[in-house]
Amino acid sequence: MFANNEGPSNRRRHLLSHRANYMFENNCGNTTAGSYTEVGEAAGVKDPNFTGRGTALLDVNRDGLLDIVYGNWLGTHRLFVQSRGGTATATPTFTDVATADMKEASRIRTVIAADFDNDGNEELFFNNIPGDNRLFQKIHGVDADWIKINIGAAREQTGHGTGAAIFDMDGDGVLELLISHGESAAEPLTLYRASTETGVNSNAYLRILPKTKSGAPARGAIVTLNAVGNQNENQQMRVIDSGSGYLCQMEPVAHFGLGSDSAAAATWSVTVQWPDGVRVTTTKTKNAMHVIKYPVVGTQVQFIGCRRDSIETTCVLGDATCGRSDAPASGAQGNSAENDAGEKDGAEKNGAEKDAGEKDAGEKNGAEKGAGDKPSSLAEAGVSNSTTKSGGRVHSISSMLVGLIVVFIAKAL
Repeated sequence: MFANNEGPSNRRRHLLSHRANYMFENNCGNTTAGSYTEVGEAAGVKDPNFTGRGTALLDVNRDGLLDIVYGNWLGTHRLFVQSRGGTATATPTFTDVATADMKEASRIRTVIAADFDNDGNEELFFNNIPGDNRLFQKIHGVDADWIKINIGAAREQTGHGTGAAIFDMDGDGVLELLISHGESAAEPLTLYRASTETGVNSNAYLRILPKTKSGAPARGAIVTLNAVGNQNENQQMRVIDSGSGYLCQMEPVAHFGLGSDSAAAATWSVTVQWPDGVRVTTTKTKNAMHVIKYPVVGTQVQFIGCRRDSIETTCVLGDATCGRSDAPASGAQGNSAENDAGEKDGAEKNGAEKDAGEKDAGEKNGAEKGAGDKPSSLAEAGVSNSTTKSGGRVHSISSMLVGLIVVFIAKAL
């Protein structure tokens, strides 16, 4: 578990006396069950001199390992890429690969990783107060590094964004971005989506909503997408997360862009790994939202143990041995991604409850760089509800499909 900490300030004496981040490594049965060891310094994510804010998880280089991107209040922002040591059981290490534009200090509140234009590549959105939001793009296999791009009105140079969240508001397979404002003065919410110039309307998508045994959103689950018949081609990974920003919460859906609809395959291989190590692989069609329920007792499943050197086994759920084996492969390196960067805590999060299907979206307008000819990637979406657009001192945004929320507390008390 990664905890991005907010350090002391004159106004907040009750917070930690330091600003260092924590990373807790699951001991996986080596000691008392359910115990953790703090390894932040060894992993390279301590970052002791800044006050953390928004945090998001993504697989930056598509190597099957979770990486961490987060913002520091008036400090250097980070993009930590994970790597494995020489042995399968060694603590993972992280290297900051943020570009100069990405590192540039700002009054950041929220960080979001999402594929806004459905081209098959996640963008990174930084929400600042006041204004000057940023959007970064890296096309897999094309761009050497992340590029700061123009995001049009979503730049919000004069806005005082206090939080942002993403969701598919109208069910058309395109993510919206909702930004809240206020704190120092009442300001309206803003709502954005990718502009038509990005080609979003001709791109395909696939959305996965995994459920727990009780039917709740399976927060902490990992969803992996591959081309059918080729588990290494165009692999994408998403984490069902409770939020990635200051007082914000995202929808519990793994959203995948597939690129051009005419070129995208009709069906895709989807693997859901629940936090307990149970895995299910199924085939799903594009341009649809699919609910994947936790398998019932008697179902044949795959299982991966807690240890990083665990190997995947096939078993029948409910059998005495299913879900209990954690035997390491000799020298093998497991791919239980949730144990590496596992669950992530943002700087501060607070979940508000919303009805099924409700979502949040926000806006971006980047600086003018790279992907240079690419038009503004986000356009303001029409909002006819006067209540939604009315000004107010809004601090938190939540995007949910159900009313029950599990909140990961990121602020260290």
